Amino acid sequence: MRDKDIPADGGLWPDAPANGWSHGEDGAPGLRKAVSGHGGSDLREVLPRLDGVLSAARNTVAAAGTLLRGGERASGAGHPDGGDFGATRIGSSPRRLGFDEAVARNGYAWWYVDAFSADHRFGLTIIAFIGSVFSPYYASQRRRGGEVDPSQHCSLNVAVYGPGVGRWAMTERCGKALKPHENGLIIGPSVVHWDGSRLLVEINEKAPITMAPLRGTVTLEPEILTDFGTDFGTAGRHRWSPIAPRAHVEVRLKNPSLAWNGTGYFDMNRGTEPLEDGFSYWNWSRACLPRRAAILYDVTRQETGNSSMGLEIAADGSVTPVDLPVRCALAATRIWKMPRQTRCDTRHSAKIERTFEDTPFYSRSMIATRLLGEPVSAMHESVSLDRFRKRWVQTLLRFRIPRVAL
Repeated sequence: MRDKDIPADGGLWPDAPANGWSHGEDGAPGLRKAVSGHGGSDLREVLPRLDGVLSAARNTVAAAGTLLRGGERASGAGHPDGGDFGATRIGSSPRRLGFDEAVARNGYAWWYVDAFSADHRFGLTIIAFIGSVFSPYYASQRRRGGEVDPSQHCSLNVAVYGPGVGRWAMTERCGKALKPHENGLIIGPSVVHWDGSRLLVEINEKAPITMAPLRGTVTLEPEILTDFGTDFGTAGRHRWSPIAPRAHVEVRLKNPSLAWNGTGYFDMNRGTEPLEDGFSYWNWSRACLPRRAAILYDVTRQETGNSSMGLEIAADGSVTPVDLPVRCALAATRIWKMPRQTRCDTRHSAKIERTFEDTPFYSRSMIATRLLGEPVSAMHESVSLDRFRKRWVQTLLRFRIPRVAL
């Protein structure tokens, strides 16, 4: 892997971990030229363009749903130490991304993007939250009892990783700053917009503490679209849909000054209860392979134990469950000792190439692994919701996530 010894330059947590957080071993890049206006074709007008991509996917997804649903065991679909995911069709997610759909009280919705530059020197994540699942303020309101309006806890989280350009921002805003519509979201000064064929993100944020600006544009153009979705066996309380498991991404940042192109990923998540009520821990990873993508999920649910899932998503959007080999241990993070695991092809191993985020309750990493017969670099994430519940963790989060009125 190139430049794997790049020193830390920023990222999720500040260079000086005075508040007890670390950004990991890397920092990252930038965005694309500003989008002219927020207009775009209505999603209904572009359905003919998506139909060819989605028609094969719908047939295969329906079959995959049958294989994975309700305890029926498909070969490779579940993990031998317990449970299968309940796979469901979640509407037609690539056609309607749900920006303007109501979010349940105490629940959440988020739209997630990540990307690597073509040379793997830089990385990026963007998460648009309504009912921010990692907000200490939202968690505090829920602890007081009653039903909390998720729109009062919205944010755009942007993390840029790479040599000399690392930056991180996540400012929480109230409902007055949120303007959802059919094709996107306005969250304070930043905009997320689907124009019918591309996702455009105009970023205008500031890093916490230093107030360093993070401005520019990211454009994500799906190379694969799928309408597969699963509720993780939670009876619909938590839903995940990997809308574009492979995409072309253009990053053009003004602050910091940076431009690159690469491959990326886009998914959507929605829940009717707090994330930590449904899950204890998970390991997730995704990788782009030639003309296809692979996604792995290992989840520990709060009430019903462990479940695992491996997916191969073809160029036409069709989804096939893949055999899951035994778990492959990864080194714990250096500072917070977050445990990390993944899976890889039999008789092969995986290793950490870079740790982007090393925090008390989650890590984000680039790993070198082998999946479906291909050597790949994968985005990897480990999350401990049991750690997130700790009051001291949520106290630290207040330093990383400022809250403003607009």
